[in-house]
Amino acid sequence: MPYWGLIVEQNDAGGYRGWTSQELERVDGAWEQAMDRLWHHVRNLRLNHPHRPSRWVIYREPTGYLMFVHGMMSVYHARFRVAELVYDSDAPGPSLTKDSPPPHRQGGGA
Repeated sequence: MPYWGLIVEQNDAGGYRGWTSQELERVDGAWEQAMDRLWHHVRNLRLNHPHRPSRWVIYREPTGYLMFVHGMMSVYHARFRVAELVYDSDAPGPSLTKDSPPPHRQGGGA
């Protein structure tokens, strides 16, 4: 079974509106199981901003969810994704080199 990374990317506060990314969890199983766990995070994770949210809008995408959170002054957004883990330098297994072939798609998603 492949490992799936559950990832959130969200707006940073500040004038430059940068982004932060975070791995929420790894799932060992089917793509559908990973999507179910991702939905749990979408429902329960409170974004860094805004501090006083008034409205949430969530869209489903082929690889996850897109969330808009309306605050008093701005709208912030976050993208929640399921991504297949193809390499981790801390995990046992073959090393990744510049000559390594691209990973094959394991299925699921679009």
